[in-house]
Amino acid sequence: MTTRRPITELAAGMTLVVLLVPLIAFAAALAGILLLVDAQFAAPAWLHAAWSAPLVVLLEAHARWRRARLRAALGESAAVGRLVEDRAQGQRVLRALLAAAALMLLAVACARPQWGVGEEELRRRGVDVFVLLDTSTSMLAEDVRPDRLARAKLALASLVDRLEGDRVGLVAFAGEARLVCPLTLDHAAVKAFLDLVGPDILQVQGTAIGPALALVSRSVPEDSTRGVAVVLITDGEDLEGGIDAPLAELKRRGIVVHSLGIGRPEGGPVPIIEDGRPGYMQDDQGRPVVSRLDLATLERIARETGGVSGVASSGEVELTAIGSAIGSMEQTDATAQATRVKPERQQAFLAAAFVLLCVQLALPDGGRLIARRGVTRVERLAAAAQARGRGASSRRVA
Repeated sequence: MTTRRPITELAAGMTLVVLLVPLIAFAAALAGILLLVDAQFAAPAWLHAAWSAPLVVLLEAHARWRRARLRAALGESAAVGRLVEDRAQGQRVLRALLAAAALMLLAVACARPQWGVGEEELRRRGVDVFVLLDTSTSMLAEDVRPDRLARAKLALASLVDRLEGDRVGLVAFAGEARLVCPLTLDHAAVKAFLDLVGPDILQVQGTAIGPALALVSRSVPEDSTRGVAVVLITDGEDLEGGIDAPLAELKRRGIVVHSLGIGRPEGGPVPIIEDGRPGYMQDDQGRPVVSRLDLATLERIARETGGVSGVASSGEVELTAIGSAIGSMEQTDATAQATRVKPERQQAFLAAAFVLLCVQLALPDGGRLIARRGVTRVERLAAAAQARGRGASSRRVA
């Protein structure tokens, strides 16, 4: 028995080497292909499942070691080998390799590899939301920290995050109004434009809410079947007037206006830069101009169109109310929008794994009794008797 143990261990070690070398080569080739096409993975955590492939190799090597010990226990290896075909060992090794390679391919497929460039249509259900942001100089007042405009931007960014599936457009207004960002499903683009908005984006200063509301009416086609909502964010000081006509038009067309006030009723001075030095805006008598929140105007606009009104607070209760009101509107499919994406390519890996598993299942498992020409039944019986006799003698010696 002691002389046969190194042989069985050598057989198991050789099996491990025979399995590992082609498996490592296959893994290197697979990794090379993925690097060549600059593949990315949507679910890279699944790549860890590829470690199950070496486990198959270790299990097959262990099985080979156990089979070698059993054959050695039966007697002379040459005699036992006459009863079992040697090529069965090669079939088992090939089956293990195919199974391990298939597991690696399945792990890559589950990781959802992506490469190349393609276009994908985005279609979402929602409504159209126009955000009207006051960018007048009075929005620089610091009665709320850090100032009104900065607080308004933070509130808008939070609101945009709540409008999933809705198209959002951004309108900046002061003494005039301008569509800064057209309606889009790309909320990241809306936030990018929001960061660029400031008091210097419009040449005509002042606060004219009417032109901003009128711009929304002109931007929505008469035959549009999509729900439209407006979110007005301002300190409410309408210096120009003229909101009655556009407000009546919005009400006629069923467009809801939600208003969000920025500032405090007691107000605060308006900072300016004069002759390169910071200061505050002054009236004709040299007194600081105080800008106050006009909540009454904002409440009227929201009330006449069936919207929600409130004052921006740190708790964002008003944003939640406005978001819920917009979410309760009847939703329709947005216009399809094409975006450039990296297509997923897991189909090829799934197909290759399926083929390897089919081949692995088609291969015979284990050895079979020799049925080759030239080996008679008498010879097989003699070989079996010889193996039993030598196995018994070896056990007595042990």
